Amino acid sequence: MKIGRILLVSYDYPPLPTPQSLRWGYLSRELIRREWTVDVLTIHLPERYQFLHNIPPAQIRIFRTFSGLFFHFVYKYSTATCDMSSRKDKQSFQWLKSALRNIFKILRRVFQKVLDYFLIPDARIEWLPFALLKGYRLISKNKYDLLISSSEPPVSHLVGFILQKVSGLPWVADYGDPWLYPVSTVSTSHWKSFIEGKIEEYLLRKVHGITVTTEQFKQYYLDKYCFLKSDNIKVVPQGFDPDEYNRPNPKYEKNIFRIIYTGSFHKNIRDPYIFMQGLSKLKHLRIQMIIAGFMNHEHTNYFRRLEKDELDPVLCYMGPVGHDEAVDLQKNATILLLIDNAGGVQVPGKIFEYLAARRPILVVQSSENSPTSELVIREKRGIITKNKTGDIQDAIQKLYRWWEEGTLEQHFDLITVPSYSWQNNAQIIDEWLRSVVVSNRCG
Repeated sequence: MKIGRILLVSYDYPPLPTPQSLRWGYLSRELIRREWTVDVLTIHLPERYQFLHNIPPAQIRIFRTFSGLFFHFVYKYSTATCDMSSRKDKQSFQWLKSALRNIFKILRRVFQKVLDYFLIPDARIEWLPFALLKGYRLISKNKYDLLISSSEPPVSHLVGFILQKVSGLPWVADYGDPWLYPVSTVSTSHWKSFIEGKIEEYLLRKVHGITVTTEQFKQYYLDKYCFLKSDNIKVVPQGFDPDEYNRPNPKYEKNIFRIIYTGSFHKNIRDPYIFMQGLSKLKHLRIQMIIAGFMNHEHTNYFRRLEKDELDPVLCYMGPVGHDEAVDLQKNATILLLIDNAGGVQVPGKIFEYLAARRPILVVQSSENSPTSELVIREKRGIITKNKTGDIQDAIQKLYRWWEEGTLEQHFDLITVPSYSWQNNAQIIDEWLRSVVVSNRCG
């Protein structure tokens, strides 16, 4: 028996390969298993996007709408996020296609920078009218018990707020990241930050419940908005799927100390430059560094240059890979690298996948009182180093020495941690959503 129907407003949703897409791809799947009915309102994507297409079950109805003119062309012509098989195509006029791609990337960066600077909250606001039109039609035709909006990006919360106003449904806002991050991530004006802060404050006064990913994140919002109550904010961490990490996987060579990083980097939040400086001084060791994930233009060019010059043949930059391939890389690492988020309120979602991979973790700490460092220390899963060249070198050399001695795994507790699985997280959010629905009915 179904206990309730949810309308999930999520700009990022499978097969789009982003952390928030992963989060709600898995959570919506698990809520279906817990007798909820879930409809999803999201953006339309080209058919070649195949990264996470197998996560949401068939029982979830997905309603896709036009993302807006700018991102329609971005998703249609982007080569960085297409099906992995397209990277291996050997076609004629490859040089011309490469030149056109580079021109497209430059134009995209310029236009998006301009749009993000002037539009509130950013260029993805162009989805708003299309999402509202479709959302209103869905609410008119279906009897929903709950409305959930998922951010990043924040436009989902604007859609959620307006749909709540016209429907009267209880509304839960899920924050994968803070709307306004504690540290500056992009170049923005003071006037825009001020306006966005006022908008968020107004929305948070209207929402029926908030979910965030860490206790530090929760405390950050309680301190920032004094009208919020602790009971109205629920911590639902990121997670991992045990089935993905229990399947057999191909084995790699054992005679190389392999450092694996899967994921992306973000300017001023999670930058790789200092780590790479430290690694470049250890080329005499039997080390291979593999980086796989979606990078912006700046980081992509940086790794390509390092791969050819300073860190040849140590560095292997793979670029975007499928989710299954990323899991295989993690499971075959000697150590897993995690460069922590600056700001001290957020944990990179990949840390939970790293825990599932059951390999030692090297955390490069970006701020004091890091929730990531606390987690790794508590689980006895790795070592922590400051984001300084000398400290990074010392940490790598210590792990390398243990590996040479054959004692690396003895220094850590490499067990499965089921408490961080999506199934466990779904139980947390399931109980929370039930309470919100019941409270609204009683109210």
